[in-house]
Amino acid sequence: MVRIFGIAAASGIEGVPPSTRARCPRSLAGVYERSRSMTQDTTSRASLDAVPAKSATKEDVPAPLANALRDLHTINDEAEEEGIAPPSELAITNADRLLRATYDILPRQCMVGLLPEGVIAISIPGGFRCSVALLCESDGGALCSVNMNGKHRRKRYPHTDQLPDRFIREALSEL
Repeated sequence: MVRIFGIAAASGIEGVPPSTRARCPRSLAGVYERSRSMTQDTTSRASLDAVPAKSATKEDVPAPLANALRDLHTINDEAEEEGIAPPSELAITNADRLLRATYDILPRQCMVGLLPEGVIAISIPGGFRCSVALLCESDGGALCSVNMNGKHRRKRYPHTDQLPDRFIREALSEL
């Protein structure tokens, strides 16, 4: 089952059901709200053609990755159930590729969730007070937020065609 993360609930926007509000990880909510206020890069996205996501089978995908991919590919159903905007096909494709790439770097169970604005959140836990969160936006952009023992850093990307980059690889190696 995919967990729905409610940014609107954490930021005080009205109209969010209490069930969503109770499940909202405030750390992701704050990161996303702050990132939206950052200056947007106007880099052309014309070169970004969505590549169809590979289908996962039990034979070629390890169980932790298969579970995350299953959650990702049922995210539209979950969005419909919760009555929130579904992510774009580009966001799903980018999240699929990033899940596979990050699993190749660090084979670990990831959590996949949906934020109210159609943003897909990939959370990679690393133990007490350590995690990496990748947010894939519907317009093709992304945000990587790293928490290592209470020290936070983040990087915003206008597109994901070069990810995972050095910033993400270093963050994963620290987990």
